[in-house]
Amino acid sequence: MSDDDYGLQFALDRIRMRNRFAFFFTGLVFAILSFAIQFRVSSEALYIKSFETGSWVALSVTGLLALRMLGAFPATHERMSARGQLLMDALFIIGVAALLAAKILDSLKA
Repeated sequence: MSDDDYGLQFALDRIRMRNRFAFFFTGLVFAILSFAIQFRVSSEALYIKSFETGSWVALSVTGLLALRMLGAFPATHERMSARGQLLMDALFIIGVAALLAAKILDSLKA
């Protein structure tokens, strides 16, 4: 094999790894979202419900952006921009943090 073949193989391996991560991340987001919806907080406090609802919204948008990253929407053929990737990552972190805050506040209130 020549050096060009190794470079091409390296590029293909990077693409495969990126696709695997994208599928894993998408599954992770929807698994967390389904867990959050299935095991809702039992508190009636508005601020706890707001944290929980905000986490659901953030995780839902993250899931839709992750599906877009995989090419699930046929109208969007181009790759996600760096800004879109940053938005998806930020929403994921915000969603998980808000969900954790809601669960912790609910357990402290009980």
